[in-house]
Amino acid sequence: MIARSLCAMALCLFASTATAGDPIISFPKGHTPEMEKAIVSAHRSLDTVLRHLTAENGQISPALNLKVAVPVEGGTEHIWVQEVSHAFGRHQFSASLANAPNDLDGLTLGDRIKFGRDQISDWGLMGPNGQLWGHFTTRLLLDDMDVNTRSYLISVLSADPVPPPWQ
Repeated sequence: MIARSLCAMALCLFASTATAGDPIISFPKGHTPEMEKAIVSAHRSLDTVLRHLTAENGQISPALNLKVAVPVEGGTEHIWVQEVSHAFGRHQFSASLANAPNDLDGLTLGDRIKFGRDQISDWGLMGPNGQLWGHFTTRLLLDDMDVNTRSYLISVLSADPVPPPWQ
């Protein structure tokens, strides 16, 4: 849990400061074709990840975090969530906000939200050795991060986003 929190803090370090909530992690290059490709890659592997991390009773491993695109006035806020569970079927989820939101009125860090599979823009998984799997969008943004954050993430990100046995 501490390592997951440290990773979330590291991801926020390279963001600009916001007046409310966690610093905004903007996509400095905009919503580019490369970002779309990263999101598509995350989606492509999501069923495999969920299959491996969902127990027979339907509980999803607490090691899984998801980045969710939540509609807000004037756009979309992409925010990491944790403590993911199924809500009303295979393609609907409930989870706790892992970051303090900036534009999700009335919601704060730790509040639960519901969302559909189509709103998932990335997934992240911390392995038992502290290595991070997934994080497709994070990998794309490494060049835009400050040197300390980038160095830390490079040291913990797996070489391939999907664990080899799951490929």
